[in-house]
Amino acid sequence: MRPTCSRFGLRSLVLSGLIAAATLVACGKDDSAAPSNAIAKSAPAPAHEVTLDPKLKPPPIPAASPSKVVPAEPPEVLAPGTTSRWYEILTDGGHKSGWNHVLWSKSAWNGHETVLDVTTAHSRRTRQMLTIEDVFESTSEQRTERGLDGVLYHSTSSSTDKGGQVVTAEITWTGTGYDSVVRVAAREADAAAGTSGSDATEERHRVDASAPAHVDAEAMLSAKVVAGALHVGDKFVRRELNLAAERVDEKPVVVAADEEIDTPNGRVRAWKLVESDPRTGGETYLWLDREGAVVRLKDLSLEVRRVASKAEAERQWGLEAKFSITAEARPQLPRIFSAERIELDVGIKADPDRPRPEFPDSPWSRTLSVKGDEKTGWTVRMALSAHDAKDAHATIPVKDPAFAKDLEPTLLMPCLHPDVKGAASRAVAGETDARKAAERIAAFVFSLAKEPADEAGPTALDILRERKGYCAEHALLFVALCRAAGIPARRCSGFVCIGDDWGAHAWAEIWVGKWMGVDPTTDDVGTAARYLFFGYSDDPDSHGGTVSARAQGRLSFAGLSLEEGTDRVDLTDAASHRRFDAEQRVAVDRLAGLEMRDVPAGYAVTFGRHGMTSFNGPDGQSVQVRIRADQGYRSSPQLAALIEGRGATFAGQPARLVRTGSTRTYLVDSRKRHVIVTLSASKSGIDELVAWVEKAIAPTFAEPAVAPK
Repeated sequence: MRPTCSRFGLRSLVLSGLIAAATLVACGKDDSAAPSNAIAKSAPAPAHEVTLDPKLKPPPIPAASPSKVVPAEPPEVLAPGTTSRWYEILTDGGHKSGWNHVLWSKSAWNGHETVLDVTTAHSRRTRQMLTIEDVFESTSEQRTERGLDGVLYHSTSSSTDKGGQVVTAEITWTGTGYDSVVRVAAREADAAAGTSGSDATEERHRVDASAPAHVDAEAMLSAKVVAGALHVGDKFVRRELNLAAERVDEKPVVVAADEEIDTPNGRVRAWKLVESDPRTGGETYLWLDREGAVVRLKDLSLEVRRVASKAEAERQWGLEAKFSITAEARPQLPRIFSAERIELDVGIKADPDRPRPEFPDSPWSRTLSVKGDEKTGWTVRMALSAHDAKDAHATIPVKDPAFAKDLEPTLLMPCLHPDVKGAASRAVAGETDARKAAERIAAFVFSLAKEPADEAGPTALDILRERKGYCAEHALLFVALCRAAGIPARRCSGFVCIGDDWGAHAWAEIWVGKWMGVDPTTDDVGTAARYLFFGYSDDPDSHGGTVSARAQGRLSFAGLSLEEGTDRVDLTDAASHRRFDAEQRVAVDRLAGLEMRDVPAGYAVTFGRHGMTSFNGPDGQSVQVRIRADQGYRSSPQLAALIEGRGATFAGQPARLVRTGSTRTYLVDSRKRHVIVTLSASKSGIDELVAWVEKAIAPTFAEPAVAPK
């Protein structure tokens, strides 16, 4: 998955033939990592949601046609002095994710002799999210003027996703540094219809530098290769432009070997280069042929391979690139949304291409211990905590300059745009307390349809117009609206538990006198102990993307303990989770927070999966109780949308009631859980059954005692 891009290539504007194009084609919407040689801001937002709308269906995926006869392609016509190279991009064990075409030709720029590098790239990846598949596809072109020593003078780029949105970027060396501008253009269809919601927005950066940065290791060393001036053991330092941090970083490059390697075109003699990233500990491997051009690139599970022709580069052969962003929760935890502390073991499969992801300590999660090795894999014991600040107060707009970075507009979050400011003002409705204002903004964002966005990387303006998206869009819009309202806010990426499953996710952190967690996807202002934190998406020195790249497809989750108030559940003791005490006539499901007392003699009690408990009595009487995490649907209108019927009460709690003959179903929201009770009996006995269950289930709705501080 690495290197990858966060805004279909141009948000992390990586330059030059191979590495640039590899970056462009590797991104689906798993945009939670910055490439090792990115020179513009990356926007990690693994932004992938596992709170699903059951009405959604996977989009059709075209079947591969490996046996299709491909007509002979005409010879490529090139201008004199132009070199053409084609590459295929593979990810996650050899799955085809795209291709790129690189043209090198002699050029000049402002009196400098240069190489003009024109790279065209196409990417296609499929994200698997439980039962849903989303396809992300984009095409881009990048034109770079670079010196014979690989320094960057000028670059322009344009990328278009399958929804028609266009992002353009330009970087220019001024003699004393770099100026850059990245723009999101209004889509032609929207402009023609007069419905453009993304009026061209832009983001600018200035990086002061005494000398130009290098495009990449290939460009820096290709001339030395051609001149025969490269030797095993040679060491270099590549200067990399980091626009997000507005600085130039230094990365060591070592000539590790002169060796023959296998390629789709046969064996090739190549120089093996190893480029290191001191900040993340990552390494990129490049093999340059005797012309100084990459024949192979390897970065974690991403591989770039040079092929002989356009047809071979574009060929699909049944191994379409797909990536899953979910894993099963063991055990399932319907009460997870109110958990105050969780301990769990995170399993990490061994992978020869990827080192162990190092999870940073944060208010949400911290590492307790690490066991294992690169051959057998690892077990990382983690402690997850609730992150709230109920006693904090701040007045908006917050003007403390210490929070300037968490209030500024960005390309994706144009929080000074009148449409964004207007939406924030309407949502806040005059509230000046930061937390209360954030609650109103979160409620507005939660109202978005849980459907895929039209673009691969929409801006906050796009999301406002379309009113739909998954967790990446929810977090992005929420943070933009908070900043527009004067609430310091930042996006977060990692994994989250929703009860039955864990999945890649995006959420937020806001400052309300203290920092606290917010998950607008589930309307949680103050977050429970269910988040494994990877990093801050808008901080160039937070490397959530690196964690995500190393973790993707390798994680498993085994709960050890759960705490809520004074209640502590040993998640490893399966016998204690669900039990029926026949003498005391008490049934308990501690994973769901269910307690039923005074169960009549003659009733059989059966515990099922997904928080289901059945009570079957004589004469056909039955009670089924299912408890599941509510995922934000808590108000009366929201509950009404989930179940037909009318308003009622059950066990003293507000409820929705559906009557069908002698069967009654109640839906009650309690402690961020949906408790669904279905009762069946004869017509004459149903009222008596309801009365008993209301009394028996009352402890289920009681708040746990508060643990002493």
